[in-house]
Amino acid sequence: MASCNTFWEEDQVPENIKVRFAEMYPSVKNVDWDLENTLYEADFKINGREREVLLDTTGALVQVSEEIDKADLPEAILARMAKEYGNYNVEEVHRVQRDKQRSYVVELQRRTKEVLITFDEAGNLLNLTDPEPAALKAEQATVLPVSMSDDRVNMLGKPVARWELPQELREISGIAVLPDEKLACVQDEQGTIFIYDTSKRSVERQIDFAGPGDYEGIVIMDDEAIVLRSDATLLRIKGFRKEKPQVTSHSLGLAPTQDTEGMALDAARNRLLIAGKGYDKKYGSKKTIFEFDLQSNKVNPEPVILIELPQKNLESKKKAKSIYDGLQPASLEIHPLTNELYVLDAENSRIMVLSEQGKIVKLTNLNPAELPKAEGLAFGTNGEMYIASEGKKKGKGVITKYSQGL
Repeated sequence: MASCNTFWEEDQVPENIKVRFAEMYPSVKNVDWDLENTLYEADFKINGREREVLLDTTGALVQVSEEIDKADLPEAILARMAKEYGNYNVEEVHRVQRDKQRSYVVELQRRTKEVLITFDEAGNLLNLTDPEPAALKAEQATVLPVSMSDDRVNMLGKPVARWELPQELREISGIAVLPDEKLACVQDEQGTIFIYDTSKRSVERQIDFAGPGDYEGIVIMDDEAIVLRSDATLLRIKGFRKEKPQVTSHSLGLAPTQDTEGMALDAARNRLLIAGKGYDKKYGSKKTIFEFDLQSNKVNPEPVILIELPQKNLESKKKAKSIYDGLQPASLEIHPLTNELYVLDAENSRIMVLSEQGKIVKLTNLNPAELPKAEGLAFGTNGEMYIASEGKKKGKGVITKYSQGL
């Protein structure tokens, strides 16, 4: 986090400095060196996390800064950030040790506004780049800097609308927003698109496109609907509102263990993003997101996003059978205004935003009493968010609408 004034190649670093660094971090091979006044700064990564050390001219350690999870911040800092900066996203957190003093540097962002804050362990503010942070205190927090626990649920606030669905949509699994207050819906067992009219609270029309199957996601592009089946099959339904729509099937060729449930339309790149509730062991401890090119009708054989597991706050809420249970994507969606990638996890009752590097940017738990098994996610053109949930054994499926996302 330091400000450097000279970049040094490794052969310009004094030998005693390199020897001292190698003693401290014998396994680190890739290091960027800088000169910060009279101190030598080494930037490197350990287990994918940024670390920075400052050494004086004798090789003595002056300071260590290491990237940590938001959840590892002291509770006093989390509480203050929740109160004063609840509408900001936590971009990075660094723990800094200098002499016997420990501090925490937190980088926050909201739209184009950035704030860099330094706290001591008790949550006292040591340094601040934003001259007017108090103006944010009146804004209502929607997402806490993440230290997830089961009692911190429903951070989305109350929905602005809620619809109880008819029996044929009790097992609703995917939704897409249509004009005129309507939603296109699919459910787990039937190859049918249900057009649900939210103003009339009823199914307006049913469009059959295939036989029985486990249908999980739906996206709409003009007059075409695309439906994802859990066996890694896409069905492109052109003219889906017509009497006889044209249906073509495309196998993604993914491992059967992937159990594909999540699909998002990335219109800017003319592709679909596909996520599995399951996994493929050849990628080790990582969950995967693949891309399907809408022009060529081909899937990229290598994932475009890898999500490392375990990751803080991705522990399974139930008794885990494997490491993969901590993240089980049921739906994907790209926010129309922010272009953020949202992931809905029904099994663990939570929703999150992921970076292209597979890191959690935001996360909040859902209330299972309101959304027993939230499997469908969609956004309106103004960023309003819809979440669809299956009903319990004797309950009804529901769709809830929120004025905005995370």
